[in-house]
Amino acid sequence: MEYQPRVVLIGHSYIRRLRDFMSQSQSTYANLGLREAAVECFGVGGASISANSCRRIDRVVDMCACRGADVAVLHIGENDYGRISPEAAAQLIHEYALSLIQRYSIR
Repeated sequence: MEYQPRVVLIGHSYIRRLRDFMSQSQSTYANLGLREAAVECFGVGGASISANSCRRIDRVVDMCACRGADVAVLHIGENDYGRISPEAAAQLIHEYALSLIQRYSIR
């Protein structure tokens, strides 16, 4: 069997809903229709990047999900709109991405 890169999508309810959609449409959109990669979704409704949130993304998404992943796609920050400045949000997203790269060698 040929090696398939593992791609993880990490985020809030949009990613959770995407996971549900992918599982309900077994043939057409399972694995997002990709044959060259294995796609997994890890989404939690209300997930945030804010340090003051009990649903902070790095606390609610099991980091074990990232082990063995080749690529991570982040879809985060929308739940923080209006709570923190855009600059602070960008900095927190950057720090989170760096932590994934450093811990798990994710691209």
